[in-house]
Amino acid sequence: MPESERNNGAPAGKPLVSICCIAYNHEKFIRDCLDGFMMQKTDFPFEVLIHDDASTDRTADIIREYAAKYPDIVKPICQTENQRSKGIINNIAYNYPRAQGKYIALCEGDDYWTDPLKLQKQFDFMESHPDYSCCFHNAITKNEKTGKQDLYHKKPISGTLAPGDILCGNGYMPTASVFFRSEFIKDIPEYRKSSPVGDLPLEVCLAHKGKTKYFDETMSVYRLFASGSWSDRMAGNTDKAVRMFQRQIAWLDELADMIHSQQDIDRAKGAVYVKMYDLTREYEKMKDNKYAREYLKKCPLGVRLKLYLKMDCPFVVKLLVWLKKK
Repeated sequence: MPESERNNGAPAGKPLVSICCIAYNHEKFIRDCLDGFMMQKTDFPFEVLIHDDASTDRTADIIREYAAKYPDIVKPICQTENQRSKGIINNIAYNYPRAQGKYIALCEGDDYWTDPLKLQKQFDFMESHPDYSCCFHNAITKNEKTGKQDLYHKKPISGTLAPGDILCGNGYMPTASVFFRSEFIKDIPEYRKSSPVGDLPLEVCLAHKGKTKYFDETMSVYRLFASGSWSDRMAGNTDKAVRMFQRQIAWLDELADMIHSQQDIDRAKGAVYVKMYDLTREYEKMKDNKYAREYLKKCPLGVRLKLYLKMDCPFVVKLLVWLKKK
């Protein structure tokens, strides 16, 4: 192999793409994640910035193993004390400040990439479209509890996304698909730091900065209910989920004064209220909440009927649940 190339086949030199990865208790998944990085075929150098938040399993050991094998590429920070519990956003605090690349690609430790040309495709597009702030692609969702797989976006997303589109749930970007210009992390808005949900405000910020490009290709896997994941932490812990929903509503009120229309804010709040009241089965509150009512009017017919049934005919729902158990 020529000396000008590194051990993954990518050219040597200053990285043009910084892959930012956060991990916590991902021992079962972290090899898939890191192998997805190292299989990338690019004509540019990249780096892997990975932050382990004091995992209590072997995640950090596996990360160090890859760092020893690819010392010029894999650059770990392995904490001895958990930072998330202190309210620290790990990418913002530990990965973004050391990113050398012109672009940043995201992937959390329990997700992984499946296309060896993923980075090259996104890099080429962004290089030839300077008016775009970011690009993303479709993904496969994999339920770790049931094994069921599905498409993240079942229908292609057409056109570029406005901040309100993302805020109202019409264009969420799978985290492991996001690829954006690193210049946009230099002045991270305060609303980005105060949100209880890390991905959403970043996507809103990027959509505010420029155009967004959607690739209708499945180039990554997004795990649901993986150990240590957000979905796993929320599952079965109603109180924690409700607190998160309440914080998100407060964050939306804060955001209203910055870059969004009140209509977008109200619709987004309606979506949060519907999720919260459905989780707690407080359907009378859902019926009385003006944001939830307005949001439901614009939901797909099937979703509306299901929730209206829960609100107006709870005995029917209880009967169906009982029959299902039988």
